[in-house]
Amino acid sequence: MSKASVYDVAREAGVSISTVSRSFTSPEKVSAKTRAKVMKAAEAMNFTVTHTAASLKTGRTFRAALLVGNERLDWFGSLVREGLDSILHPAGYDTSIYPIGDSEEQEHFFAELPIRRNVDLVFVSSFDITSKETSRLSSINVPIIGINVESNHDLDGSVKIDDAKGIQLAVNHLLTLGHRNIAYMHISPKSSLHFSSLNRLQGFLEACRQWPEPVKTELIKLQPGQDVFSSFISQLQSMESRPTALCCQDDSVAIPLLFKLNRFRLTVPGNLSLVGFDDSTYADKIGLTTIRQDPFDLGAKAGSLALEFLKKTPPKNPYITLDTQIMIRNTTAPIEDTRPLDKWACNS
Repeated sequence: MSKASVYDVAREAGVSISTVSRSFTSPEKVSAKTRAKVMKAAEAMNFTVTHTAASLKTGRTFRAALLVGNERLDWFGSLVREGLDSILHPAGYDTSIYPIGDSEEQEHFFAELPIRRNVDLVFVSSFDITSKETSRLSSINVPIIGINVESNHDLDGSVKIDDAKGIQLAVNHLLTLGHRNIAYMHISPKSSLHFSSLNRLQGFLEACRQWPEPVKTELIKLQPGQDVFSSFISQLQSMESRPTALCCQDDSVAIPLLFKLNRFRLTVPGNLSLVGFDDSTYADKIGLTTIRQDPFDLGAKAGSLALEFLKKTPPKNPYITLDTQIMIRNTTAPIEDTRPLDKWACNS
């Protein structure tokens, strides 16, 4: 059986040869309905087009780079990638992950990319980049899109949440419940990268300062890899007055702490109200009050922005901020229902 050609697909789909070609090489120039018809015909006839052939014609690599600040994709990064792929794959693009461990690796990536020129798009997830780095990509016409990056400066586009406003939702919820002694637990960055989640700490402090009544705050700092519960108890012991509520930098801190507290018969919210940040995989199942963000949506919207830049028609609003919301569940309670931590026998 002979291999199907572009002519066969065009005849089967009832379109021109050039339309079939554009469906594979420049899908953004073909209507969704027409492209679906072409793809259906191509699939039925086992027709494929290689990226190599498409690249020779268009000068594109049909590859996108996603830069992440972790060695492995975490909950956030995995969903960002899924969101990107939901938009980029139908347009013919593959996404490659580039773990960036520190500022030196970051500088190396941006120094080498203009030489290799092996991607058409760059997405940076959750950490800031410099003007020097963005200018290198601008010189070779590679759009760079930030995903939850603090600053929009020199980026072609960005999609993010307001981390500070997000944590302020958590603080205001606790303050409304009557809590006036609130701690914030965060992880010290293990690299020299500046992550957007650092803004949550400042948002926490600002929300407490703005409350019309005095609010006592405590900061609990964890080192990377440190046991959450042991560190919490250790630092708790040194406090003059112990908090009645705790905000965590993210769910990956809040959830392990919640399980350990329950294990030692320290109840949440009976002894301590607890709020996370992310609304990650298990937050709903265990009843964690947390701040919801949607990494899949962040990725999908970033992917759509990027494709608009490739069309050479920059979007009207290339800088998008998505809302967060508080998911009130079972780990927060009014102050009058809280037994002060001073009554605990905090022996781990």
